[in-house]
Amino acid sequence: MVPKQIYDQVSDKASEGLALALADENDGAIMVFQWCNRAFTQITGYAQSDVIGQRGTVLIGPDVAQSNHLLIIEKLMNWETFSMTLLNNRKDGALCWQRMGWTPLSDPVSGQRWWLCSLIDLPDHNGCITNGHSADVALLDHTAETDDKHRLRQLERENAHLQALAATVAKESNEDALTGLSNRRHFEVELKSWISDLKADGSDFAVLYIDLDRFKL
Repeated sequence: MVPKQIYDQVSDKASEGLALALADENDGAIMVFQWCNRAFTQITGYAQSDVIGQRGTVLIGPDVAQSNHLLIIEKLMNWETFSMTLLNNRKDGALCWQRMGWTPLSDPVSGQRWWLCSLIDLPDHNGCITNGHSADVALLDHTAETDDKHRLRQLERENAHLQALAATVAKESNEDALTGLSNRRHFEVELKSWISDLKADGSDFAVLYIDLDRFKL
């Protein structure tokens, strides 16, 4: 058994950022961080108190490419072991290159599922494979990168289709098919909002409701 004093030194002195998150048993993309080491806080800019108890999305900065974000979510949902290099944001918004890795873990006693997240800061990253990789590893990375790029393009197309479909559904659910104006359901929602604002403002107002028989005819 590793002495606690040694374990604590490894946690504090490791240069690789490490964190453990408890995951939802049915969806690997839903998780809550329970622990992280000192290097993890140095790389991300988040204190331990900022990370522990937070969802995994706290690691994804606002400037991360949407395609990368979608790919991460898909792989987490499928409980895949993976790593990727991406341009991310620290807590203060500063951009930085990181190598982010995810490894699924499971507790055979409780049945709980966990994620081990690893982060490596890449201050000199230029989009190429860094020195020290063997030819075999470089080939594997290149193959994985090609597969990921193909999947990214597929996800982007699917996401664009879903966004267009959602816009069409929202438009049709709010418009009257005959006139193209707001339908009754949408109008009543807006009316309640207007009345609430007028009441809060203390203004005098009246609502005139007109019903036309056989309007469509």
